[in-house]
Amino acid sequence: MFLIFLVFNSIFFLPPAIYSGNITIFKSQIDTIDITGFSKCGLTSRWFRTQFSPFLTNFKEIPKGLKIVYHPLAIGSKLVNGSKVATCENGWLECQLNKLQCCSKKYITDESHPINLLKIITCIQGKSKLEDGISCLPETEIGEKIQNCSKSQEGEDLLIAEPFPHNESITLPWIKINGIRSLEATKNLQSVVCSLPSAKKASPCLPAEEMVL
Repeated sequence: MFLIFLVFNSIFFLPPAIYSGNITIFKSQIDTIDITGFSKCGLTSRWFRTQFSPFLTNFKEIPKGLKIVYHPLAIGSKLVNGSKVATCENGWLECQLNKLQCCSKKYITDESHPINLLKIITCIQGKSKLEDGISCLPETEIGEKIQNCSKSQEGEDLLIAEPFPHNESITLPWIKINGIRSLEATKNLQSVVCSLPSAKKASPCLPAEEMVL
């Protein structure tokens, strides 16, 4: 009977697998956090300041298996001289900062250190002048590409393409954990992250007595 139980578990409860010839490769669990906000929204900027920035400082690196994506939000678009241009809730500056964030997402592609992109997005968030947002970019060819992107139709298209939470009423930041909206993540992000399989063994999530000095 016990043998039957083991066989049943091996069939139905193993992680998802990829079959390649005679080799079976098991995929690791990926947790996703999707954050949607306006770059000039006071609530979004306060969340970045009180929740997201401390989280990045505490973690230093994003755990493998955890994917965090920020979605700068436009509220629509309009045609200007035949070109589609994004419109933003809080005006022109918000659109410019949003585009800097979108273009950063496209051109900063260091998958081994995703925290670098998240720090730049955090730096841009809530800036009172466009020049201050630009100063968050790396002083490299990549930084120039991001600036050029944000000033062009490419930046408009990237911003317009960001997914809008289709709800009658949304409170920003709108955060989804593995596709499900999480109000708790707006109040205690690190606690929510530490409850995820991909992050629960990260140093900031461990009790003090379990941390390796």
